[in-house]
Amino acid sequence: MIADMFPMDMTGLSHSVTTGRIDRVEDSVRRGELLRASQEFESYFLSYLMKVMRETVPKGEFTANPMG
Repeated sequence: MIADMFPMDMTGLSHSVTTGRIDRVEDSVRRGELLRASQEFESYFLSYLMKVMRETVPKGEFTANPMG
C-alpha cells in the first residue's frame, strides 16, 4: 500500500549513476592527456634550456668545449 502512494522511479537514479561513471572516465582521460602534454612540454623546455645554456659556455683554446 505504501508502494502505491510513493512509487520509486529508478530510471533517474540509474541515469545519474551512469552519468557519474562516464564523467569519471572522461576526467581520467583528460588527466591522462594533460599529463602527456605537460611531459612533452617539459621535455621540449629542458632541451631548449640545455641548448641555450651550452651556448653560454666559452669555447676553449685547445678544446672545443673546456667545460665538458
